[in-house]
Amino acid sequence: MSSVVGRGDSIYIAAQSLGDKKIKVSWSQNLGQKSADYYAAKYTVKNGGGAEGVIFIQVSKLDELKAKKTSGDDLTVTIDDSFQYGQNKEKDKRFLVFHDKNNKLYQHRLLENLVSQRDSKTSDLLAIIGYRNVSPEDIHRYFMGDYLKGF
Repeated sequence: MSSVVGRGDSIYIAAQSLGDKKIKVSWSQNLGQKSADYYAAKYTVKNGGGAEGVIFIQVSKLDELKAKKTSGDDLTVTIDDSFQYGQNKEKDKRFLVFHDKNNKLYQHRLLENLVSQRDSKTSDLLAIIGYRNVSPEDIHRYFMGDYLKGF
């Protein structure tokens, strides 16, 4: 079983978990500063033996994600080219992002903001992708330097 989610996979996100964890992400783009709010939530791969991961959803795009719901549980969606992802250098840990793809983020921006909010929900989300006890510096070491990737 692959531990990374891919295009065509169906994922389940518990609707009640949306909004539990909100982070503000800031970055530089086109010689200016940008920022956006994102929700971080757990997903389960429906066709992947129950593999789990973390998805970041831009707050302003939540209704668009909900509109992609397929039949089945609560909020089940199929991964397509409207999603992006970040992954570690070993390519064995991956997280999803659903947002305005014109936002040109380095993948570590999302994780370092999550890591900086040390609480139980954050620890649980980081544990899902194998980074429960990391520091912001560790995030840089594992994820620094790459933009989010497309499917």
